[in-house]
Amino acid sequence: MGDTGDAVLAVKDRLTELGYYKDYLLLGPDYTESTTEYVRQFQRVNGLDETGDADPETQALLFSEYALRAGQKAESDTPIEVTG
Repeated sequence: MGDTGDAVLAVKDRLTELGYYKDYLLLGPDYTESTTEYVRQFQRVNGLDETGDADPETQALLFSEYALRAGQKAESDTPIEVTG
């Protein structure tokens, strides 16, 4: 938390596209508590460790074609490894 800039905006935009980020008025360039919570939700749905940090592993999956939308379930229990 506390990061700011274009990379944060890109994460928020992608979370919005996938149905996670719902605070449209808070889509500024700051990594806020709500951003942390939406990243956690994304990580939970996608089988990642729920850190709330948009770490490299999270971002690789977030920006890939394998990212699951909010409320979507994986077709199998086998995690997909995405390398970036």
